[in-house]
Amino acid sequence: MRWGCEDAIKDGLRDPRSYQANAVRYWPSMEQNPALVMVKINYNAKNSFGGSVRGNAVCHADAQGDILSVKFL
Repeated sequence: MRWGCEDAIKDGLRDPRSYQANAVRYWPSMEQNPALVMVKINYNAKNSFGGSVRGNAVCHADAQGDILSVKFL
């Protein structure tokens, strides 16, 4: 689940190569079925100006570990 979530986060970044995870946490998902697990990742990445920024994203995954949704916080 973590790796799928990280791939989804990188797809939404200007510079995916600059991505670096700081903290990863798992909780039961509050979304409707079939989402079972919520993964929250705190990360650093470069913005479009080249500056380092900290961000958070939440992914919801099903029992097979497939990412169903990604939200940037």
